[in-house]
Amino acid sequence: MCTFKFFRSKGNGEKLNIEEEGDNKFSDISFKKSTPKLVNKSSNKEQTKKFSIIFQFIFGFLKSLGIFILIGILMGKEIGLVYAPISMVKESRVEENKPTSKTEILENEFGKLLEDIEKYEQQILILQKETKTLTNETKLLDSEIQQANLQIKALDYQISSLTSEIEKENKRLSENSSEIAQRKLVIEELLAEEYVNNQNSQIGKLLATQNLSDFSQDLNYQLSLRANIENQLKEIEKIKQILNSQNEELKNKKSDLEILLSLKQEQARILALKKEEKDKLLAITQGMESKYQELLNQSQKTVEELKSQIFSLRSGEELTFEQALEYAKYANEKTGVRTSLILAVLDKESNFGKNNGKCNYREAMNPKEIPYLMQITEELNTDPNLVPVSCPILSDGNYGGAIGPAQFLPSTWLEYRDLIEEITGKVPSPWNPQDAFLAAALYLKNNGADSRNYNDEKIAAAKYYGGGKWNYYLYSYGNRVMELAAFYEEQINNLNNKLILENIETYLSFKGINGLKEKLIF
Repeated sequence: MCTFKFFRSKGNGEKLNIEEEGDNKFSDISFKKSTPKLVNKSSNKEQTKKFSIIFQFIFGFLKSLGIFILIGILMGKEIGLVYAPISMVKESRVEENKPTSKTEILENEFGKLLEDIEKYEQQILILQKETKTLTNETKLLDSEIQQANLQIKALDYQISSLTSEIEKENKRLSENSSEIAQRKLVIEELLAEEYVNNQNSQIGKLLATQNLSDFSQDLNYQLSLRANIENQLKEIEKIKQILNSQNEELKNKKSDLEILLSLKQEQARILALKKEEKDKLLAITQGMESKYQELLNQSQKTVEELKSQIFSLRSGEELTFEQALEYAKYANEKTGVRTSLILAVLDKESNFGKNNGKCNYREAMNPKEIPYLMQITEELNTDPNLVPVSCPILSDGNYGGAIGPAQFLPSTWLEYRDLIEEITGKVPSPWNPQDAFLAAALYLKNNGADSRNYNDEKIAAAKYYGGGKWNYYLYSYGNRVMELAAFYEEQINNLNNKLILENIETYLSFKGINGLKEKLIF
């Protein structure tokens, strides 16, 4: 509520002053009105009364208007609180989604590359299932060429990213090495100071001093020097441990970089081969479908050729494709992993046991793996010196040492040994074909291949070869295995169809029914 004071001013003219008491923006408002010099008192009172009524009316109006404006402002703010934050949130979300650094931009580009590679992967799968015609084969080669180009770009990104990480790791190593050097200098100074302080014995100092307080201070100072030296030594030891860890990490990253560079070379080689294959195809067929079909019949690997293949094992045994197929079917029944995928992995790893390795464990195997090899050979009563192991592949690491047709490291074999024994009912051997096929299938199953989904199978295959670095091998080893799996799937189907045909012919011959065979459609 507002209180007003009315008073008259002295002078020739009459002035009405109105002062508002209280916290209001309309304070100290004065209305002045000039009046004639000759007026009577009653007239003045009437005029004052009228003016007061008018003022109160005007003030009431202004007050109401002020309240209305205030309500409008408050309502405006309330409306703003409802809608404005939503707009701000949207803007902030847009800002959050925008890449803010070079690293984020590169990561987004890498993600798009992987999406494009996946699109071509799906396109290739569709084309592979379509009827083999010149047009489809050309489209397939074009898709494979485009995919290979994108894979090279993806590898370039990984190489660049890893190179940057190596540079940062080198910088951290340098900083930690500098810190150790600085702390050593501090220790040298502390030791020199301690040496000076220790020139006189404590007893001599005690006898020489006339104040026990000074002696106590000197003793405390020496103790603090010793504590400081010990603390510096402890810190140096901690930094050395960090340096060792950083050196190991740097070594791994450099090894990864070599792998990526090797994969890029391999991918470039594949790209060149695909381009050459397309050029040859167009040159030979001259765009004619009939010539392509003739070429297809000549180049296609027949079931008879596969059946006649013989794989020499380390033990001197001979493994035919039909035997390898039986081992793969057995492993498929026990694990649910596709027969063709098992064949593809064993083919890629060791050519079904033909290439178990040409190195000795002493020169090729990681020292950590040797005790496990000794355990395996002792259980099987085998001389480890006569066991061939895989040789190191420089681009894949510093060690080889894989054993048997499945090419397991000894430690990995021991992880699966008991499970294999539980399934087969006998002590397993990594050099026994049936046990090796089963071991490979179990490993693939543990990595998701039993889903029979294309991507899951490819990832499982990459993990089979690359372990924790499987993502490096997804589009190299993974793709090669899946291509082999598609090939073996086709041959298995052809073989099954041939067996069905042979069984029908036998049945018809036995029944003496003629002419029915021509009516059957396969």
